[in-house]
Amino acid sequence: MLTVAEIKKLKPKDKPYEILDGDGLYITVRPSGAKSFNLRYRYGGRPRNLTIGPLSLGLAEGRRVAAEARGEIARGMTRAP
Repeated sequence: MLTVAEIKKLKPKDKPYEILDGDGLYITVRPSGAKSFNLRYRYGGRPRNLTIGPLSLGLAEGRRVAAEARGEIARGMTRAP
């Protein structure tokens, strides 16, 4: 699992890249320096990705929203197309 200090050290590269936090939650770092929380999961047998929000949410809130989304997915609901 990532720490706030580790996230602050993430620097942009020429191409977007992902850093895994755990349980499908990851942070995408874009060349512009923008960082966002995302959730990777399977729904209907297909891989899906859900953008949770910008890093300004904070690590604890990003994890909380991801856990809530996983619960909705497990109950058969999804916010992703």
